[in-house]
Amino acid sequence: MQFRILGTMEITDQSRSIQLRGMTQRAVLGYLLLHANETVATSQLLRALWGDKPPITARKMLQNAVAGLRRRLDARDARQVSLLTHAPGYLLRVDPERVDWFRFRGGAEQGRAELAVGAWGAAATLLREALGLWRGPLLADLAEVGVDWPELATAEGMRLAVLEDCAEAELAIGRHHEVIDELAAAAEAAPRRERLCGLLMMALYRCGRQADALESYRRTRTVLVDELGLDPGHELRELERSILNHDPSLALLAAGGTAVSLRSAPADLTGPAEAAADGADARQGAAAQGADEPPPQGDARAAGSERGACGATVERKWVSVLLVRAQEGEGGEAQDPEDAAEGMRWVTAAVREEVDRYGGVLHGRMGSVWLALFGVERNREDDAQRAVRAALAIRDRVAARQPADALPEPAPRAAVATGEVLVTPSREPGHDAGTPEVAGGVLDVGMRLLMLAAPREVRVCDATRQMSEAAFVHGASAQPMGGWRVTAIRECRVADQPTPPFVERERELEILRALLRDVLRRRRPQLAAVVGEAGVGKSRLVAELALTVGDVADGFRFVLGRTASFPTNTPFGPLADVVRSLLGVRHTDSPTVVEERLLHTVRRLVGPGEAAARLLPHLRPLAGLTPGPRPRGGTPEAFAAWRRFLEEAATERPLVMVFEDLDRAETPMIEFVQELIANARPVPVLIVATARPVQSQPRPCRHAGFRDSTTLLLDPLSDAGAAFLLSSLLPPLGPGEQPLDARHPLVASIGGNPLFAVEYARALRDGPADREIPTPPAVRSIIAARLDTLPRGAKAVLQDAAIFGASVDAVALAAVGGRSWIEVRRHLESLERGEFLRRNGRVSVTGDPEYDFQQVVVREVAYAQMPREVRSAKHSRAARWLEMREAERAVPRAHRPRAAPLAAPAG
Repeated sequence: MQFRILGTMEITDQSRSIQLRGMTQRAVLGYLLLHANETVATSQLLRALWGDKPPITARKMLQNAVAGLRRRLDARDARQVSLLTHAPGYLLRVDPERVDWFRFRGGAEQGRAELAVGAWGAAATLLREALGLWRGPLLADLAEVGVDWPELATAEGMRLAVLEDCAEAELAIGRHHEVIDELAAAAEAAPRRERLCGLLMMALYRCGRQADALESYRRTRTVLVDELGLDPGHELRELERSILNHDPSLALLAAGGTAVSLRSAPADLTGPAEAAADGADARQGAAAQGADEPPPQGDARAAGSERGACGATVERKWVSVLLVRAQEGEGGEAQDPEDAAEGMRWVTAAVREEVDRYGGVLHGRMGSVWLALFGVERNREDDAQRAVRAALAIRDRVAARQPADALPEPAPRAAVATGEVLVTPSREPGHDAGTPEVAGGVLDVGMRLLMLAAPREVRVCDATRQMSEAAFVHGASAQPMGGWRVTAIRECRVADQPTPPFVERERELEILRALLRDVLRRRRPQLAAVVGEAGVGKSRLVAELALTVGDVADGFRFVLGRTASFPTNTPFGPLADVVRSLLGVRHTDSPTVVEERLLHTVRRLVGPGEAAARLLPHLRPLAGLTPGPRPRGGTPEAFAAWRRFLEEAATERPLVMVFEDLDRAETPMIEFVQELIANARPVPVLIVATARPVQSQPRPCRHAGFRDSTTLLLDPLSDAGAAFLLSSLLPPLGPGEQPLDARHPLVASIGGNPLFAVEYARALRDGPADREIPTPPAVRSIIAARLDTLPRGAKAVLQDAAIFGASVDAVALAAVGGRSWIEVRRHLESLERGEFLRRNGRVSVTGDPEYDFQQVVVREVAYAQMPREVRSAKHSRAARWLEMREAERAVPRAHRPRAAPLAAPAG
């Protein structure tokens, strides 16, 4: 079976055409083919088919279309193609070689690889074969009836980029006469593409048509100036000058020479969903570098100030600073320096291992003090937790070292401080990535806490405490400005979950209660996957279920397992938490206590005989009784033993197992959950797995669609719900105070996220009443972590959008960021898919769609990450460019006042 979508959609099976009924079926199949072998959410399909206003029966119409497609596709060999239900939507599984769109991309990649090494003839052949697959615009039959998916425009941009590559290769081997007509037609259809214009100018010049080449340049320049307010880029202007001067370098070079290259930012051929990637393909590094043109009518020095050495970006970032001191006992100053050096090497190795394990960077050492940074290369929302865990691990390793070793009587102490720093990439020549330079007051805070820390003590600042209190127990210091002492690791129990008011989740709670009743009635395991973004209320929903389970039935036992966000010595960490909860042991219990409770529990459940003897060896590693690394994979015998233990526990008392953040779990853990659902005996077990959406496929829900699984997708709260939640978290209103409503500015910052409401309420309670509320640290860390998952180009475009604040379009962002319009448009489409931006339904004066930020707080964090000098330069460029748009003459005045103070030092 073959699928052809590079033109009108055609489906053939052994040369026999397969006809589809109705445009809805064709649209569904077309969209799934564009995203073949990816799970596409139902909401995404509904939006693609009917936009923001689907008919009431849209979901039913979609289901009917899918059923019809299955009848036509699944009747054939399912190994060729199958349309599966995969929560939260559908998955079209098909060999990419059977879809011309993927064959085009593969051929283009091969051709570009040849182009990168100067194999012009081979590149031209491969690229020409890839272009030959096109019979017209992508899904032309759907486009004719009004379908305008962003993927269609992205695909056309890819086709033109491949045409440009092909033309470059053919020009290099002397085919300038053959390519003129094709380039002229393409340049007329896409007059804004500067590289296309340059290639046409080159071909015309080599055919002796200098006047036509210059006329082509003038046409392109006129379009860019009239429609976008931009001059052509540096390379195109240089080409015009070279043609005017009859530059000898424009002549065709002999074989083996270097062709004159004029490239825009390369189109990523990984597919529409990934086409907005940064374009940093190693095979096209020089081309991507050439696309970084100076800002239009701007100061190149100011534009470049946002980048450090090696092209990396200078940013303001919130990081957690870990300082460790391994001080020798009294008299250590008399220690032989060689012995001291050996001891320092051992400690350095231990510090490096633990810092690396938790995702930090060891920045350096001064004497017996080590400095590590968390979040400097990439922000993670739990950087503060990671830094504290690393501090505890280092303290325990160093303290456990025998006094007979080279470092006598170590007295380890540590401090963690979290705050804002300026991160400047390494300026060492010849290195792409080195230890970054950091500057900020948080380093001094960390040093002060370290000096106050007692031996074997870990101290944290207030910001670190707030961002890690879910994982650790803290004790206040009696010293002024002494921070907080980390006194224990917090045990994970459902009952310990924070319980802010329960808002707009009654329907989801009732579904979980119904599953509990069903589990009791049928005595068969059920899976409920609760999927939503960070802070949307997954844990709160589970906590409410635990608090109200008595309304359904008495006797349910809740146990909780959390998936670590950092590497551990076993992939079965969540299962280990569950087993230890069922045993009733804590992290602080001794191995003797744990062994006694394990023996007692297993013998109570299965008796003291052979069954217990079979279970115990497999349960001991999960209980933490086996020294060394715990199992990395699950054998069939281990899976069977673990399943038997859980079955017996559920037989004794109905069981609710909560696996938090199962999307982060390793494959063996996922496989065990699947095996448990599929093969467990009839016992009353409800498994609740919380997860975040990953791309469009929540990983723990890959097995959703089984007969005993349910997926709940948690949407953000409405503005009214967010306002009610925020009001309920604040102190009672005083005389004359007005209650918060959906129009309050903070509601827009919250964006329907309950965790954000909790953090903003805390900031309102703790801060001065007359001060502007800054973005709370926990909120900032979540948003910053999301921003750091973006490719560098997409993140830069998002930061440029933050300069404008309100509606933005591709042309405006191209002017501010000094990027090509096509590149910016690809990034905007990617940011829309990632739910950073959304189209607002308006169109700019240049015909481009306008975008707004999905959440105000995303704009605030993206804006705050840029250094003041960069913000100042970008506001100035925005003002200069807006002055060129006749319809918006008043707008620049909003940017010029902001540029001047940003250029001056803070204070």
